[in-house]
Amino acid sequence: MKTNILNLDNELENTEYVEGKPYVQYGIKYERNQALRNEAIKLHGTTCKVCGFDFKAKYGDLGEGFIEIHHLKPMFSIKKEVTVDPLKDLVPLCSNCHKMIHRNAKQPLTIKELTKIVNHNSK
Repeated sequence: MKTNILNLDNELENTEYVEGKPYVQYGIKYERNQALRNEAIKLHGTTCKVCGFDFKAKYGDLGEGFIEIHHLKPMFSIKKEVTVDPLKDLVPLCSNCHKMIHRNAKQPLTIKELTKIVNHNSK
């Protein structure tokens, strides 16, 4: 099958994409404790526990201290206020790994599962 590249280019040039329409969203959000995050960083550091990414190493001063903190047990599954142990219940993840863990919102991956995927696909 032959594709007319000229027509495809013209179609792309004439396509208009619109976004940014405001809307109201309702839902439950779970409070986060900044002191808990700081303690987790003190204990675990700022290197991703899945892929080893270090924001400081990649971005210099801009990336210093930057990391996402992941709850090993998702807050949405607990549905109440709980005591969180920063050593046992939290791990640092880079933004990509954190997003991949939660890609299936109903069944997040474990650290072990995502590490296995990353290691397998890095070969």
